[in-house]
Amino acid sequence: MKSIIILENEYLLHLCAEEKKGFYHIYDLHRLDTNDKKIYERSENDLKINIEIIRELIVKLKNISECKIREPNVILPHALSWYHYLEVEDYPKNQNEAIEFIMWKIQKIMPIPKDNAIIRIQMLKKEKNINKLLIVVTFKGFINSLENILLTNGLQPERIITPTLTFLNVFEKSLTRNGIVFWLREKDFSQILFKDDMPIFIREVDRPLELSRADFEVMSIISNVRERYPDYEAANIFYFDELERSDLDSYFTDEIKKLSITDKVVNKSSVVNIGPFICGLGALF
Repeated sequence: MKSIIILENEYLLHLCAEEKKGFYHIYDLHRLDTNDKKIYERSENDLKINIEIIRELIVKLKNISECKIREPNVILPHALSWYHYLEVEDYPKNQNEAIEFIMWKIQKIMPIPKDNAIIRIQMLKKEKNINKLLIVVTFKGFINSLENILLTNGLQPERIITPTLTFLNVFEKSLTRNGIVFWLREKDFSQILFKDDMPIFIREVDRPLELSRADFEVMSIISNVRERYPDYEAANIFYFDELERSDLDSYFTDEIKKLSITDKVVNKSSVVNIGPFICGLGALF
């Protein structure tokens, strides 16, 4: 079994699960609220973490969890990371040099100041002399503070991951070659656009999707991508809705498909709606 911690500003989710023979087995689920306190405060260029509330949540989790949480994988709060798809002919093999090279390539468009940015480079595909990369940027100070808090409270995270990437891990075999994916949550949402199997546009939005604007959001993301790929067409629209609303199809004018992994989940916990925990399954890999 693996322990997964999902952080949001007003709560902490924890799941204990494992993947066996193509099925997700969930053993323990918990939601710990902060009682109106904030896990972090965001300014224009930085994040300040609330050490006390993180410590309180960890202590409470240790007391109630049936799972060992000593070496969890940790998923960052939604809408604190920025994603950029990049194609380069070549880049350094040395990790430090590669990071400096990529930082130089994207620093003018990066919304996080260079001196407070930490980047991760994910190789998506290599074709002839072209490397197709997904760059993930988040706040270095926040990551360092979070790691320190976890370590001083007896937890040694194996990985700290962004939420939309773990969400994509869950549904990667169900997604479209060319199309748009919406991950709809109670207080925020993600948009992912695929072209030739590549997630070339990822956006985490810090507000819920207004369903009356759903079709506008589709056109907006396509318009954005067509600035770079003028002939782009979205073949399908997919969505996963944590709130399990039944009438979403009527808000989109194009063909839309619902994502589900119900047939792949064995839920042995007492929690019925596992939607808010779903991205945690993507951190099992």
